[in-house]
Amino acid sequence: MLNTLSLSTKKWLVFPTVIGNEYGQEWLIDILGNLQEQFPNIHVIIMDEDYKDGDVAHEDFRQRTNSLGLAERITYVGSKRNDMREWLSAANIVMALANEPESIGINALQAIHLGTPVIGWDQAAFSEILQPLYRKDW
Repeated sequence: MLNTLSLSTKKWLVFPTVIGNEYGQEWLIDILGNLQEQFPNIHVIIMDEDYKDGDVAHEDFRQRTNSLGLAERITYVGSKRNDMREWLSAANIVMALANEPESIGINALQAIHLGTPVIGWDQAAFSEILQPLYRKDW
């Protein structure tokens, strides 16, 4: 069960996709691990289920977050939700970390539209969405 009271004092990094190797969850773990000391109230919200039986990527993600002591900084809210807009607008930052070029980036685009900062890779759909907003002049 989601305890929203415990989230009220946190800075939310929203990962608006399911756990899967193509969606960049390994980078999410690195980002969280590297920022936790500087930002002690950082917390990741993942739009996926807490557990999926037989899902290797999910199990690998869980094992790594547990071994690094990051599990308490992660909340899973489920992938079958109709309140994505609310999560994206309440986030401090939305993470667009997909590794595969077929990602359409709709969640990143929606977050930008809502005024929420987005961090994403300069590739595929994320590049097409973010480059016009964050131009490089070098």
